[in-house]
Amino acid sequence: MDYWLLPLLLLLLLAAYLIGRRVQRKKSRRRRQDRHVLFDSKAQQYISGLNFLLNEEGDAAAEAFIDALPVSRQTLQTHLSLGRMLRKNGEISSAIRTHQSLLASPYLEADDVDLVQLELAINYVVAGLLDRAEALLRDSLKAQDPYIRQQALEHLVALYREEKEWQKAIEVINRHAERRFGRATEEWANQQSHFSCELAEQSIARGAYQEAQRQLRAALAFDKRSQRAQLLQVRLQLLSGDHVAARKKLIKLILAGCDIWEPMAALLLQIYEQSGRSEQVLQELREISVRHGVEPLLGAVYGELQKISPEQARDYLQEMFEASGSGEALAGILEDADQKMAPLRPLLRGYVLQQQAIHMPHICSGCGYSSQQHYWLCPTCKSWGMGRRNQKPKPTNSGVKPSA
Repeated sequence: MDYWLLPLLLLLLLAAYLIGRRVQRKKSRRRRQDRHVLFDSKAQQYISGLNFLLNEEGDAAAEAFIDALPVSRQTLQTHLSLGRMLRKNGEISSAIRTHQSLLASPYLEADDVDLVQLELAINYVVAGLLDRAEALLRDSLKAQDPYIRQQALEHLVALYREEKEWQKAIEVINRHAERRFGRATEEWANQQSHFSCELAEQSIARGAYQEAQRQLRAALAFDKRSQRAQLLQVRLQLLSGDHVAARKKLIKLILAGCDIWEPMAALLLQIYEQSGRSEQVLQELREISVRHGVEPLLGAVYGELQKISPEQARDYLQEMFEASGSGEALAGILEDADQKMAPLRPLLRGYVLQQQAIHMPHICSGCGYSSQQHYWLCPTCKSWGMGRRNQKPKPTNSGVKPSA
């Protein structure tokens, strides 16, 4: 063996090692430079996306963020938040595009896809694409996550409510509501009861009274305390001509504390007409209107009492006003030309001081929305059966009594 070749071999190995390190350093330096360029590019895309959002350019903002932030499980919540923000700002098409881009990603798991579908369905509801929304929400009812199922059910029932698809709403709650001891929770049962009442009102309008009775029985099965269903039963009794049964049922409801006076006053007047304008029923109407401050009855009762005795009519107006501070009673007093009404005028002083604003007789106990009209469904918070009487302060009684 030629031993003189050994040093030469070692030198060659050393040279190869040094050349390799130099090449590796150049590659590392180039990679670092590329990363800085990529970071600067992504940062610029983020900045562009923020600028677009600030300038309310939803489509451009969505495109910039989607390009800057590839979809993955780690970035999912960021994309979802972007879509929600766009929807809240009214950029519905941009929100739809953002959530659709998530569904196109192959990196999401089944639970992630269910969540994205729910958000996309909400976008469709806002956009008025109800058929698409219904299909996605029905798919979301099959999700493994109970939160997604609950949200999907709430949005689907709200969709059916807006479309007045009452039977579909009842059925979807029956199949998918979370249950306790084999029954839907109280909130769902309350909604189903009102949906059944809506169906009953449609049947009554068509003259299908037997069908309406069946629907009202269903309403009471969902909520045995439903005042709406019981009032509709009174209405059906009057439509069938049974004013005696209707009167008994309505008086029972009043004694039980039902204070939905707008529909009840109309029923009471119908009972009075069907009874042949019975003096006994008129006396009941007088007592009910005074005791409970039922202004919708005042005009009719006052008119009937005028036919019997002007003195009784004047006494009734005073009783009504002293009991409830009724604005209608006040109007009746001021319009009555009889000089015997003059002693009532001192009563008006306290009343006027208390009426600084227009009184709204109906108020939602859920959100506080007030109105002149009674609603079974609150126009603001969309709660069923939360409308209550808005009690107003009674006028100060000066103690002055009209002369005989």
